Amino acid sequence: MDRQWKLLIIREGNELKTIQQLDALHVKYQLAIQEIIIDGITHQKLQRNGMIEAFINKKEEEYVKQLPYVDDIR
Repeated sequence: MDRQWKLLIIREGNELKTIQQLDALHVKYQLAIQEIIIDGITHQKLQRNGMIEAFINKKEEEYVKQLPYVDDIR
């Protein structure tokens, strides 16, 4: 089946929990993270809250829709 990049709309604050679940399902994903430096310490910051891009096909989309923090797939 053909896979394509889909935008997952996630409840804000639950992005890291969702990527752990995507890892368990062996789904390839991208999370927009930016490194920022505060007082000489490097931190990671989400660039887009509530959004993850996932490389999925139609069958995998059905499983991903059932994850507890996924609100919508576009």
